[in-house]
Amino acid sequence: MPVNDNLHHLVVTAMLAFRDLCFCPQGGNRPALLTPQSRNGKNMQVKPANRHVLFLQGPGTLFFYRLAQTLENAGIATSKIHFSPGDRLFWRSGRQAWFTGPLSQWPEYLKAWIEETRVSDIVLFSDSRPYHKQAVSIARACGVNVFVFENGYLRPHWITLQLGGVNGSSPFPRTRKGVEELAQKLAGVAEQPEYSGHFTPARHLGDMVFHTINYFYGLTNRNFVSHRPVTAMREAAGWWKKFWTWPFRRARSTRVLQGLLASRQPFFLFSLQLDNDYQLVEHSPFDNIHQACEHVIASFANYAPPDCQLLIKNHPLDNNLVNRERDVAEIARRHAISDRVHYIETGNN
Repeated sequence: MPVNDNLHHLVVTAMLAFRDLCFCPQGGNRPALLTPQSRNGKNMQVKPANRHVLFLQGPGTLFFYRLAQTLENAGIATSKIHFSPGDRLFWRSGRQAWFTGPLSQWPEYLKAWIEETRVSDIVLFSDSRPYHKQAVSIARACGVNVFVFENGYLRPHWITLQLGGVNGSSPFPRTRKGVEELAQKLAGVAEQPEYSGHFTPARHLGDMVFHTINYFYGLTNRNFVSHRPVTAMREAAGWWKKFWTWPFRRARSTRVLQGLLASRQPFFLFSLQLDNDYQLVEHSPFDNIHQACEHVIASFANYAPPDCQLLIKNHPLDNNLVNRERDVAEIARRHAISDRVHYIETGNN
């Protein structure tokens, strides 16, 4: 099925509402819900003929529901399949269904839904979640477009929306020439971001509620498969410890960074990813951050000039369930370069 450019344009435009909903504008006021005609005053003339957009799992906000409203207002049919109470919580009305069976039955269920409701497009957040990974394969086999949202490749202030897949499955050009050719076709972007990239209290609360009720739901429905490797309760414990020890961590990181900069020695910066991030577990040769650290530190010990230092920065959203600083120190000790490997948890200022 060919991609409908007008629908793609509408989804991309409505995507801008995601920032409106999840992040407060720099001016501090939340703008009104975006409509097909309101962005820059343009009427996009969407042609909704026989299109039906199916929504699967989204973020812990009302974004997918608001996006569906925008599509419905343009005459495009929408529906939603829920897998957990967290999904349902952020969906107010409209055609919807629950899938409560085992993951093995999900492909046949989705095929039947696509055929019964004549789905033309699927919108989802992250294409590597258990339900979504199968949904992408089914959609391709059925000739259905898949629009994938993901956290931004460039952060803060950006999110990602791609047709067909993201990260390792992205249709983005793999060569410099391809990127340059694509860039020539695109309009310029503002030098200053229109919205702040910091989470609002409402977004934090939404995430907490979303994952907490899904945790308890998982206790009652053993068929439910969460995309999170640890429970919400265990992760909350890690964050609680991190919160109370953060002033000491920040002070220690500041001392390390100031000392390294004062030494005037050249250094390499290695920024860590989260253990459960799909960029790592699905699209890299590593299963976890420990393996990545082993590889990088070993390579640094063997090949880096002796006057170079290695600065390792932890991910700001690390849940503190693994003592990453101790892990890095142990690997560096085994390679006899403890004096050349440095670890920090801050450094954005």
